[in-house]
Amino acid sequence: MSQVEPSGRLATVVARAALVALFVALLAAMPVTSSMTSPVHEVWLPGEGTGFSSMPRLRVYVHDQTGLVRAVSAAREDATSDPRRVVVGWLGGCGDWRTDLYFNRQAGGYRVDERTAEAGCAFLIGYQRTVVLHLWSPIDPTTVLVDSPTD
Repeated sequence: MSQVEPSGRLATVVARAALVALFVALLAAMPVTSSMTSPVHEVWLPGEGTGFSSMPRLRVYVHDQTGLVRAVSAAREDATSDPRRVVVGWLGGCGDWRTDLYFNRQAGGYRVDERTAEAGCAFLIGYQRTVVLHLWSPIDPTTVLVDSPTD
């Protein structure tokens, strides 16, 4: 029966601990899903009016795939004067209950893809929906293309 010296046993324990620490560090550094690398911001757009022509509230998710978005809010009139704010608008319907906006980089600028889930509405009523992307750093808003299936 062979015996391992205490210094050899200590070296083995230290080596194993270092390998475990390296493995844990690699797992922590690698994204498991794409949602970990692209934060999702949520905002509710208010409804307006009552009765037949009322505009329902709308939940909007902004999937930031650029790392530039720090917050999202419902649009206000003064939003366009700041180069760190990008106003995104699209035409919604009376049956819309959720909209997902995907903010991506593209050659020469940025792109916002809009996808809306609707519950169905028989009326051809269009509502202007608008959110403001609050960015960490300024960009030229003329380089942002909004792609909406309803446009």
